[in-house]
Amino acid sequence: MIIRHPVAVALATYNALASGGSVPDLTLGDLIEHWLICYEIFQADAAHLQRLSVVRYEDFVAHPQRTLDALHAFLGAPPHPCSEDIQPHANARYLAQWRAMCQNPSYQPTIARTMRLEERILPFGYSLMDEE
Repeated sequence: MIIRHPVAVALATYNALASGGSVPDLTLGDLIEHWLICYEIFQADAAHLQRLSVVRYEDFVAHPQRTLDALHAFLGAPPHPCSEDIQPHANARYLAQWRAMCQNPSYQPTIARTMRLEERILPFGYSLMDEE
């Protein structure tokens, strides 16, 4: 299972929809809540799995070979070199967009509603207030 920062996922989805010409009816908060619902369901289901490996997207892009080696070991497969060019700062533009939105007064109602999700996000190792 791969998990990625909820802000990056929500903004990537929102931006993709907007660039495709459709203005999403969903707010950023809706998209982050959708992320939460998906991972809360996953978390409940995980208790019923015999084997599970959770990979943080951020760890993979920061250390692709180390992450792949751990996955290969988990699977009992021989190591295989990563042959793709991995962009280690893939989340940076989304997190910068989030910071700008947090500073923009016109987004404050949306940001305030979205921040109410913080307590549910924290158990997954992410925060809306601290991107690290």
